[in-house]
Amino acid sequence: MVTAWLMVLGALVSSASPAHALTEAEAEAGVEEANRQLVEARAQVRQAEGAIDEANAELGDLEADELALTEQLRAKRRQARQLSVAAYMSGGNEGSIELLADTEQASDLLWRQTMLAEQSLATRDVAREYLRLREGTSDDVEATVERLDRLDQRLEESIAAVPLAERAVELAEITLIGVRQAIEAARAARDVANVGGDKWAALRRCESGGNYQAVSASGRYHGAYQFDVQTWQSVGGVGLPSDAEPWEQDARARALYASRGDAPWPICGRFLRT
Repeated sequence: MVTAWLMVLGALVSSASPAHALTEAEAEAGVEEANRQLVEARAQVRQAEGAIDEANAELGDLEADELALTEQLRAKRRQARQLSVAAYMSGGNEGSIELLADTEQASDLLWRQTMLAEQSLATRDVAREYLRLREGTSDDVEATVERLDRLDQRLEESIAAVPLAERAVELAEITLIGVRQAIEAARAARDVANVGGDKWAALRRCESGGNYQAVSASGRYHGAYQFDVQTWQSVGGVGLPSDAEPWEQDARARALYASRGDAPWPICGRFLRT
């Protein structure tokens, strides 16, 4: 679940360009959801630990030799699982021929292959030892080992999920900071441009009646300044201008004016010249 949330969050962050394409409310909701997932991940660790404690408390029904054997078998299964994960993380030997052709990469490839071979041998040794220990064990011991191993895996997975959840919180908080910084930057630009603000108010009234949600009858022009989508995008806008906050429409209209003058408003632009 946490890994899925990281993927969703990563997609949101990568699609939020410029940053304010993601609203402050959406960014805050992302932080809240990431924190909720972190709380849940930590709770799952506690639940897994509790389940193991309960299972261990029930081991009193086993004889001393059975109890010792159970712990040995459990340890071997855990060791084999860890070796398998280590081998997977070390990578396979795909593309070995191409890598060996590059002398700078050959030593790294040989090192990885050596590690994989050693891990494979160690895994086989552990498996043989496990099978030797299991010979002649009772059904109760085998069932207990199976149960404890499932609980061990659950705990390991739960523990591994916590740092992923913590990273998701960090990403969500970084995204929120970026959104807020973009909002503040746009507001600052609007404040600087407010000199002559009456001219802009006149332009808005002429173009749209001052309605920031206005859409022309043809559906082509949007917002207080009646941007078309292509022009809106040319100054960094995302989505429809009429869906954007007033401060963003103001800032982008001024950015357009800075690059093209009053030409984008062939009729109402006269108010910017008075």
